[in-house]
Amino acid sequence: MACILRSTAALFSGRLSLKKSKPCCHSCPDEGARCKIRYSLRQPVANSRYSGFVLENIGTWVLDRSPDIVHINAGLHDLARPEDGNQQIPIELYGENVRAIMRTILNNTDSTLIWATTTPVVDERVPHEHGHSVMSSGDVLAYNSSAAQIAAEMGVQVNDLYGFVTDAGTQRIVSDDGVHFTDEGKSLLGEAVAEYINGVLS
Repeated sequence: MACILRSTAALFSGRLSLKKSKPCCHSCPDEGARCKIRYSLRQPVANSRYSGFVLENIGTWVLDRSPDIVHINAGLHDLARPEDGNQQIPIELYGENVRAIMRTILNNTDSTLIWATTTPVVDERVPHEHGHSVMSSGDVLAYNSSAAQIAAEMGVQVNDLYGFVTDAGTQRIVSDDGVHFTDEGKSLLGEAVAEYINGVLS
């Protein structure tokens, strides 16, 4: 089973096709053939929100399910700046939460852990409230850098979705709100995640 946790709402459209190859069973007519074993996909019903919320729910979402792979992201809600202009979760606390999330999964499961970077925002499209931008590309880069450094220290692989969106064309596949994705963007992201996970499985 693959477990997908993400903080960005409506990131993927449809179901991801996750498959693992293994030698064929005796019932297969061709001994040289290879059977495709489809993995089930689980996602939390609720949005994963910020890193502290992921940490609070990691038992139900991950540990109780014992998934083969955990593909996880948190960050966009952490770096959001509500009314007072400060991040919801300061970057120092974000780093502590990310480290705790990774440590909890690594120490309590046999899952392959994949950390996904937070995707870009388009500054000129992001809503401004109370005299400031709700999210900024500079904050995305800073929070991604913090998470990537922790992942490297803990030996966790990183799926660079930030880089993928940048290469695909941020302006083109990010929607008018500067944060979420167009239908094309959702499809491309879903394919990118499936391709990455299938690469891990192969």
